[in-house]
Amino acid sequence: MVATAVDDILKQAVREKTGLRVAFVDGMPASHAARALQVSETEGAEGLWINLPDADEATISRFARTLPKVGFTLTIGKLRYGFDAKVISRNPRFWFNDTVMMDALLVTLPDDVRELQDRRQPRLPVSEGSGITAQLFRLDKSAAVSGSPTAANLVPVEAKLQDLSLTGGGFLCAPDRSLMSARRGERLACIVEFRGMKILLVASLARVTNISNRAVRLGVDFDAHKNERAMAGKLEQLANVVQELERQDALRRR
Repeated sequence: MVATAVDDILKQAVREKTGLRVAFVDGMPASHAARALQVSETEGAEGLWINLPDADEATISRFARTLPKVGFTLTIGKLRYGFDAKVISRNPRFWFNDTVMMDALLVTLPDDVRELQDRRQPRLPVSEGSGITAQLFRLDKSAAVSGSPTAANLVPVEAKLQDLSLTGGGFLCAPDRSLMSARRGERLACIVEFRGMKILLVASLARVTNISNRAVRLGVDFDAHKNERAMAGKLEQLANVVQELERQDALRRR
């Protein structure tokens, strides 16, 4: 993607307050909601100013101290992008406008922004403080044949929920040979937890993306199973979770 297109995408993210996300730090999976504040073209301070609204002081200080390489995902409408950058500096008194001051990090401008995939529905970021978690499972042979998973048939996958919609979700995990060779469409299960409620969803593997030598992204699809008996009433429950994520995302955009 040419430099002008990269610049246009980043400036659109700033204008629309689009949900930016830290997906990994120095090659390790991470999960931090972020906001693009300003594309700086000042000589000697070129870069993208970002804010981590849900991160605590210790996390922001660690970013400023170690100046890590950071992998971002960015959703604009139904398009999803990924890019890499490096933290340059911190300004705890960054003036976002004439009245609002923020704690901000300056990261390098990316050389390239990758389009990851189209979305039937925009995926909403799931932050550490969202109150929403999920566990992904592969099915043992008996469940894979019957197509009706029970707790005894589920084999947990060590993965962390990154984003969610009514049609699917994204997880980050460490590289695993069996996952990397898994076939697209493999039947999975996903338990989403929110406010004491556990929603067992039937899913299938949509894609496996190697982000770095330490992180793999798994995309899963719920929509293909929406008419199955095992999903009866589940998407209505999931809609309550998505509505909460929409509320949190709207607050971050203010």
